[in-house]
Amino acid sequence: MAFLAILNPGDEVLIPSPYWVSYPEQAKLAGATSKIIRGEESQGFKITPKQLEAAIGPKSKILILNSPQILQAMRIRPMNSRLLRMSS
Repeated sequence: MAFLAILNPGDEVLIPSPYWVSYPEQAKLAGATSKIIRGEESQGFKITPKQLEAAIGPKSKILILNSPQILQAMRIRPMNSRLLRMSS
């Protein structure tokens, strides 16, 4: 399981909602916490760069790039690369 290899206790996993139910449990198993970022229906269940930037904190280590759009074969627009760079 990748989470066990990457995460340390106290790290944070950013999970856009909606999400697979197993993601928070996988983070918990690795000793990390989950921060859920709500994707609103009015936005097509996509989070905005502003929401992502607000969610990133000093303990953020992983951003899950899961999307209902992937399941529907839709393309995720590239986000600002500055927001996707998170250091451990």
